[in-house]
Amino acid sequence: MFEKATTRNNDFIDTQNFSRALCEKYGLRNVRIESGLKNIVHLKQFVNLFKIWPTCFSKDPHQNLLSLSVFICYPNYQYLIFADEKVIGYLATVPVRLEKELKELPRGGYTWGIQNGVKHVGRNKNTLCALAAVIDPTFKGSGMSTFMIELLKKISQAKGYPRLIVPVRPTKKHLFPHETMHDYLQRASVDKVPFDPWIRAHHLSGGKFRNVCEDSIVIKAKRKAWQRWQATSDGVASVFPGGLVTVKYESSSNIGTYREPNVWFEYSDF
Repeated sequence: MFEKATTRNNDFIDTQNFSRALCEKYGLRNVRIESGLKNIVHLKQFVNLFKIWPTCFSKDPHQNLLSLSVFICYPNYQYLIFADEKVIGYLATVPVRLEKELKELPRGGYTWGIQNGVKHVGRNKNTLCALAAVIDPTFKGSGMSTFMIELLKKISQAKGYPRLIVPVRPTKKHLFPHETMHDYLQRASVDKVPFDPWIRAHHLSGGKFRNVCEDSIVIKAKRKAWQRWQATSDGVASVFPGGLVTVKYESSSNIGTYREPNVWFEYSDF
C-alpha cells in the first residue's frame, strides 16, 4: 500500500542558511527535516501547527479521510521540520499524474491532488503536488515561507519530478470573505507586487501563476454544525474564522456548503 520514496534519506535538503537565520534571530539550533511513518510519534506537536486553520477542516469527516489517505499511501512525502527538537513546520506533498498540455490545472486543487495521487499509487507519476506548507506562527516574518518554497523545489528535484504544482491558500484572503478570489488577486502592495504574503512569496520565488482552482476544498454540513464551528449567519450566507469565502445555504434544506478557492502556481525551471 505504501509508496516508497525515490530517495533514501533527507541529506539532499540543505538547511544551513535557514539554520543560521533561526540561530541569529531566535537562538535555535539543530534544524532537521524528517519524513516517514516515524513522525507519528510527534503527532501532538504536529497537530498543534494546524490550530491556525479553520475548525471545520479538522471536524469534517471527508477532510480527515483525505488527509489520512495521503499519509497512509505516501508517508515518505510528508515532512516535519524541527529546530531544537521542536516541530516548527510541516510540508505535505503527493506525486500525481498530470497531462502536460492542460490549458488550466484542475479545478479541484488540493482535493484533486490527493485523489489523483491515491488513484495512481504504484503507477507512473510525472508531477509533485504540494498540499500544505504550515509554519509555526512564532516564526512569521523570519523568511521561513521562502525557505519552505525552496524546500518544495528541492524535494521535487530529489524525487525526480521536473514539475511542481502548488494549490496556494492565500493567508489574508480570510479578511475579505465576500470578495471573489479573482478580485482578491488584483490587490497589490505599494511596490506593485501581490498583496497576499503567500501569493507574493510564490511570485517572488519564480512560481508561475496558472489559474484559480474554485473547488479546492469543499465542505458540506448542517447549519448546526457550522454554528458549532463559529460561523455567523446573515440568513443566506455565513462567515467563520479563517474561512476564505462564505458558506452558502440551500433554501430547501439546512445544508451549508463551503467551497474554498485556492490559487495554482507551477514551478518547472528549478
